[in-house]
Amino acid sequence: EKVGQLFVMRVYGHTATDPDQADVDANLEELGVRDAAELISTYHVGGIIYFTWAHNTRDPHQIAGLSNGIQRASLGRRNGLPVLISTDQEHGIVCRVGAP
Repeated sequence: EKVGQLFVMRVYGHTATDPDQADVDANLEELGVRDAAELISTYHVGGIIYFTWAHNTRDPHQIAGLSNGIQRASLGRRNGLPVLISTDQEHGIVCRVGAP
């Protein structure tokens, strides 16, 4: 668990527990898990980074739901520690989180 907490991972999907089938397939192929909640419980990661291309940043309401689901999954672990939520946000040509 302590080693897993050193890692910040990305995961496909707009929710922590119910991503689209294409996102499930991508997660299974690349990470061996179905969704963000399973990533947290399996690998005990310390953080999740959001990317638009991973379908994590549709709009502020969706981002809040994803973040809440990730934290619920994290707080349900044995250690009960929350995860760090981050994004690659530069406000130049790249802008991961749009205006509300």
